Amino acid sequence: MIRRPPRSTPSNSSAASDVYKRQLMDLGLPAIPYLMEKMEAGDWLLATGVSRITRRCFHSSEYPEGSALGDVHTIARMLLAWWRGGREATHIRFNELWEKWRTIKAPGRTLLWTAKVYLYDDRGELSTPQAGMEFTAAGEIYSAIECLGIAALPLIVQTLNEGHPDLLPIALKLTDGAGGLGDPSRLPPIEDFLRWWEANKEDWLIPWPEEHAEE
Repeated sequence: MIRRPPRSTPSNSSAASDVYKRQLMDLGLPAIPYLMEKMEAGDWLLATGVSRITRRCFHSSEYPEGSALGDVHTIARMLLAWWRGGREATHIRFNELWEKWRTIKAPGRTLLWTAKVYLYDDRGELSTPQAGMEFTAAGEIYSAIECLGIAALPLIVQTLNEGHPDLLPIALKLTDGAGGLGDPSRLPPIEDFLRWWEANKEDWLIPWPEEHAEE
């Protein structure tokens, strides 16, 4: 059952407003259309919560020239542009990054960070970057794919269905381990994840504005 947002925004105190916003965050993906509407109206502080729900972050290359990384107003504007672009814009961005990834990845092992940290080693383990490490060119692309967030999950699943295992760590991270199936440091069989996805995908789909308008 989808829970609905509270009817009105408390305005009596900052504490009441904080409670209200936490309630909205607890609603998860079904609340995204309402949260984006509130952001359109100027409540830009909701940007942090929207990013947390959707897992949509922004690669440094996506920031407008001259803007400060992490600035909440800039993030809010980028989230609104992302929302207006809908499913198609995410699809286009994913395809661009996926093609770049397939071009740049090395056979067998691909360095994501400096200091010889591999994407995937012979034991099926993904290493975690340590402090001071920097992304390689391949790592930048892989990170940008992850930054597309939950919206990219159907597209990631499509690559898994086509027999490409590279993005399975991202799929597990975006789905919080797929209900305990695994985590990005210890990968389960692709088939197990795909079965989990088929059973649970309705809980992980972004309610895009074009779909919301059709209802």
